[in-house]
Amino acid sequence: MRTPLAIALLYTACSWHPDLDARFACPDDRCPSGYTCLEGRCEPILPDAGPAPAWWNTAWATRSRLRIHNRSEQRARAGLPVMIELEFSDVGVPDIDELVIVYHDGNTWTRLPFYWVYQERFADVFWFRLPADIPPLSAEDGVWIYAGNPAAPGAGTEGISVWEQHDYFDTIGASWAASGDVTSVNNNSVRIGPGGVFRGQATWPVDYAVDAAIVAPAWTQGVSIGFQRSGDFVDAEPLARWAHNGTGFVPELEVGAVDEPRWSGEAVIVADNRVEVGVDRFADRIRYWLRSKVEAERAFGGGDDFLEPMQIRLANTGTTAFELAQIRVRRTMNPLPQVTRGALEPRP
Repeated sequence: MRTPLAIALLYTACSWHPDLDARFACPDDRCPSGYTCLEGRCEPILPDAGPAPAWWNTAWATRSRLRIHNRSEQRARAGLPVMIELEFSDVGVPDIDELVIVYHDGNTWTRLPFYWVYQERFADVFWFRLPADIPPLSAEDGVWIYAGNPAAPGAGTEGISVWEQHDYFDTIGASWAASGDVTSVNNNSVRIGPGGVFRGQATWPVDYAVDAAIVAPAWTQGVSIGFQRSGDFVDAEPLARWAHNGTGFVPELEVGAVDEPRWSGEAVIVADNRVEVGVDRFADRIRYWLRSKVEAERAFGGGDDFLEPMQIRLANTGTTAFELAQIRVRRTMNPLPQVTRGALEPRP
């Protein structure tokens, strides 16, 4: 079920922000009547989601409705990966085997593959693909989480189908190339030592993103991961990446245009040995994720070279090795639809 809306641009209680795509920022969590603050933006309050469909499967103890907000003036296409922050305790289950995501199109229930990103000390997230197009400035209300079925089959590896490419690295396959100190290790990771470079053979256009899980005993200067337009192991530009400067992880951007100098954002200190990082590429901006949250965003005005497909590239110019545990490539859009969760309903 989709809910349309109409947007009127109002100035009351919101402040203009140049990087929010003609939306209004709400740093004080205040918005005009008819609007609500979502991820720092004043967004229209959508009409009620409508009546709930009949219970899918009474083997499950609870359910909660997901509302997927397309905040863009572009259509959000079916198959686009979206995510929701969720802990198992939020739905009263001990692990992933007692949770499913299902979709009701108005007539039929369909189980959706999903992928769990575990983040120690930080909220976990679950990724799944949109089951249907969402028109501009509208919402999809047909997705539900069902939980609490101890007899349910395990989730298995179905979540791999959420991604365009997904590597666990039990071996270094033909889709990757290595130079310098790069080796497979026995915990399904790739060790990238000092001077090592690891790059993908495939290239990805704009509107694609890379997420990675990386591990190190200590983070030191010289770790970098992101997109670069290079067919070899040279530290080439343009690029869009996270790089560790010895203090923290820093978002970096080099577009390649004469009038676009290299940009570096503020360093983010990471105390954990394992961290999830991500980079979203768009034609006019880069979005930088850390621990499954957007940490920085940088808009730019030019650079035809940057619009060409680019490879994924990890490098280590420091003195301490780190490990790449996973790489995930996904389609993306700006802004990515936001998923919110309704109240938990007990089995009737």
